[in-house]
Amino acid sequence: MSVYSEPVERDALVASLEGADSVVILSCPFCASLALSYQRDLPAYRPTRRPSWMYGAMVEANELKERLEREGKRVSLYGLNAWATPFCTPGRMKVRRVRAKCRGADAVVVMSCTGGLVGVSQMLGRSSKVIHGMRSVGCGTFTLRFKPPFDIAIVREATRVSRFNASSGRCEPD
Repeated sequence: MSVYSEPVERDALVASLEGADSVVILSCPFCASLALSYQRDLPAYRPTRRPSWMYGAMVEANELKERLEREGKRVSLYGLNAWATPFCTPGRMKVRRVRAKCRGADAVVVMSCTGGLVGVSQMLGRSSKVIHGMRSVGCGTFTLRFKPPFDIAIVREATRVSRFNASSGRCEPD
């Protein structure tokens, strides 16, 4: 089971970066990437130039990067590979890498579930402006299937997404 998240509306995200000239986009290949792949009907994994990135996170990060560059910002991407631990469970090596990647950035956009945002915020402390690029809205159980030649697809009919219901305090199926 994973946290089901949706991207923050682009215009609102861009507005939150006002005054930041340099931005790092951190993409987590776990909860957020599965949710993005599901929402866009993309493969969960597809070999690309960055072969170990989960595909939904890579597509979203690149689109956000292009938008921010059109706004005149310098943007770099950092995505964990699919075999790493997620941002919500930082280890010493990941902390060093994330800090090094974000050093000198005016702002850091975290494309992850809420747990990943907390992990990155703890890694960076007060040294950077950290902005959550997604909203955690529920839980998801994703069923994956190998799809030749190289894709790993989300099996939509076997995947269950439930949204948080604030009044009942439960997750309810979409």
